Amino acid sequence: MQAVELFIHENIAILRARGSELLILPQHVEALRQLTDPKEFSEYFLASALVNRPARKLYLAWLRKDTSLWTRLFKLLHEK
Repeated sequence: MQAVELFIHENIAILRARGSELLILPQHVEALRQLTDPKEFSEYFLASALVNRPARKLYLAWLRKDTSLWTRLFKLLHEK
């Protein structure tokens, strides 16, 4: 089982793990879908889509435990 669950509901990306959730707003989901370069995608995600410091810290903590998170998030946002 993956440590972080990823899914999209009503054009909002939801990342969930251990009772915590991060919601990525629709305008950021659309912007991320336009970015095909993984480096630009990750820079935008960390700088803009995660709108506050606690969200960034939580995401980075999840990333340390689940190294496939970037790849899975990129695929999720580009498959639909």
